[in-house]
Amino acid sequence: MGNMTSLVAKANLNNIAKKLEDPEKIMTQALEDMQGDLVKVRQSYAEVTASVRRLTKEMDTATKMSNEWRARAETALRAGEEELAKEALQRRQVATEKAEALTMQIQTQEDSLGKLKEGMELLEGKILESK
Repeated sequence: MGNMTSLVAKANLNNIAKKLEDPEKIMTQALEDMQGDLVKVRQSYAEVTASVRRLTKEMDTATKMSNEWRARAETALRAGEEELAKEALQRRQVATEKAEALTMQIQTQEDSLGKLKEGMELLEGKILESK
């Protein structure tokens, strides 16, 4: 029984010793892992940046539509078309709400960009330290 315990202990010690014997291999693997993570973070950053651009265009379009519907409502009122003015104001409200929702989404995405940038810079620093 004591002999078996001794063999298991030696096997465990040998495994630990093997891992400690090759720190260069461990460092190389850690560096490769960090570089892979950096690639993923950069891809995410590019995707979120593209999303912000798309959302900004949508927000600009919604804002323009809101302004157009306001102008149409004013024109309809001057022409004495109260029902048309009312409908235009309702459509303006929908466009305004859409623009506001998009503005909030853009802000959230921009916050994410800031965090991704911090993560990227941190990883880049760690990679430089490791080399």
